[in-house]
Amino acid sequence: VETPKVPGASVETAARVDQVGRDLLSATPFFPVEPTFHTAARSEVFVTHPDLTGVLVSEGLAKKCETDARLAAVLAAELG
Repeated sequence: VETPKVPGASVETAARVDQVGRDLLSATPFFPVEPTFHTAARSEVFVTHPDLTGVLVSEGLAKKCETDARLAAVLAAELG
């Protein structure tokens, strides 16, 4: 099952979430699956794992994570 893509998230925020997620995975070579990272155009702060391979982050949460390190920590916690 593919993670749903939510239209309307800013391209910059979606690209940042995807890049930080990919960087996190490259730093973790023994991760058993290859998740995808998506951004929902929502101002609420949330992160969810709607299926076995997808992580969905709200634009509000991505913007609240002022640094890539903070966003990586959120993504790592969700993947954990």
